[in-house]
Amino acid sequence: MQGVINPAAAKSLLHSLLLSGGTLAVLALAFSRLPGLGSQLVIMSLATFAVAVVPLTMLVMRRLDAPRFGAANGVTLLRLALTSLLGALLFVPVSDVALWSCVGVASAALLLDGVDGALARLCRAQSRFGARFDMEVDALLILVLAALAWHFERAGVWVLLAGLLRYLFVAAALIAPWMRAPLPASFRRKTICIVQSIALLVCMGPVVPAQLAPWIAGGGVTLLTASFLADTMWLLGQHRRRIDA
Repeated sequence: MQGVINPAAAKSLLHSLLLSGGTLAVLALAFSRLPGLGSQLVIMSLATFAVAVVPLTMLVMRRLDAPRFGAANGVTLLRLALTSLLGALLFVPVSDVALWSCVGVASAALLLDGVDGALARLCRAQSRFGARFDMEVDALLILVLAALAWHFERAGVWVLLAGLLRYLFVAAALIAPWMRAPLPASFRRKTICIVQSIALLVCMGPVVPAQLAPWIAGGGVTLLTASFLADTMWLLGQHRRRIDA
């Protein structure tokens, strides 16, 4: 029944939360010992993760279509924990140490992006919930990376558009119901999402010249904007065909 999570799924979700939260605490503690980061990194990481878990639990209760939370979703949850650690870096001063920490954590999160899908296919545990959970973590990761690129002065405030596009698209669907129609699976969409994430990651590398970083980030934002525009035009075309039919 929608809105009710079975005991086995609740137990596996709790185990995954404890494992991811524990991993986050250990990593945050290790990074907090680096020069310029400090103990606030641990507090902000865990607080951010705790806030992110609330909508996750609601999503599980409404959408989980499997008897257990599953290993693949557990990997996605670990990516959410790493994203929380990245979010905590927004509260530390700009420094090479902070930039390298961001690059390291973001690289791990991006590498794990391919692991959860492969694990789901290997275990034959692919589900609508898993796909939605993965997509939401991807969107949040891009938003956090965009905010970090701005915070670390690697790009202007315009870079936030990369992270806001997904949420602007959802908001627009509240006004225009035709935008709520399901989109077909798209290799282009997934590829550009990855390219955008990598562009944001690369632009924050301390070895990348400051003059070049905005161009790298801007290329990713341009591609992502074009992708969302293509999806919007496709949905509009489908809407017009239904009206004309």
